[in-house]
Amino acid sequence: MVSCLTPYPHLKNIDFTDLQYPYPVKTLTVQDSIKVAYVDEGTGEQTLIFIHGLGSYLPAWQKNINALKERYQTLLKIL
Repeated sequence: MVSCLTPYPHLKNIDFTDLQYPYPVKTLTVQDSIKVAYVDEGTGEQTLIFIHGLGSYLPAWQKNINALKERYQTLLKIL
């Protein structure tokens, strides 16, 4: 398997578990080998799903999650 870091041997591959997030990260394995990481915060009858774009990550949604988790279940897919 060729890594996208091949031209940059001084950089190391990191896993999402190497990053510090402001909420507990949960994982789910699908199709026996694909690990999906997500955050599940808050309660409520309605669920809001946050999906960040390329070049962003969970802390970009932190203010939104903090403001909404009292009234909604908030799910954030970690890419």
